[in-house]
Amino acid sequence: MSTRRLLKIVDITGTHRKKTTPYNGNFQVKGELTLVVAGCEMEVPAISEETLKAELKPLLNQGISRSEASRLLAQQMSLPRRQIYQLALTILDNLS
Repeated sequence: MSTRRLLKIVDITGTHRKKTTPYNGNFQVKGELTLVVAGCEMEVPAISEETLKAELKPLLNQGISRSEASRLLAQQMSLPRRQIYQLALTILDNLS
């Protein structure tokens, strides 16, 4: 996905004129300037189902409910609780 960077020049002298142009570096600042910077998008490493199951099994063996174990693991791994709960449902009741 490509993003187009634009420069939005706003005249705040009372005329409320706005001008949006592609930024080419050729403009002169004659007043206040506001700089808006985009945040950094973090890359979340992919976690395999086997890894998640390996983390879930000890929690379930301790007698923690699937719902609670899913909530704990979701917080720890920064993943959606529902995704982990669906995986927890695939783990057999007879855990050893």
